[in-house]
Amino acid sequence: MTDQPTTAANSDDKPKTDPALFARRAMVWVLSALAAGTTCALVIKFFLKTELTATVPISFVEIPLLPLAAFPLTLFFMIWFDYFLKTRIVND
Repeated sequence: MTDQPTTAANSDDKPKTDPALFARRAMVWVLSALAAGTTCALVIKFFLKTELTATVPISFVEIPLLPLAAFPLTLFFMIWFDYFLKTRIVND
């Protein structure tokens, strides 16, 4: 420790922004949607041994199985891609 005064940070100093952050965030969403769609399609086709156009009867509507299963899986992949690409979509 020294007795010399320290300089305080200037109030006009702004944190540096990442110019590629928006592109990385868009890439995370696209990659996670593609990974989820591909994973769901493979599971539906080869594990469940049914067609990709299969539907699920919920109440009085028939909902397609592929988007119904791919949406939560997209969020799962998004969390991991967000972590590895450090896009901070999900806060710590």
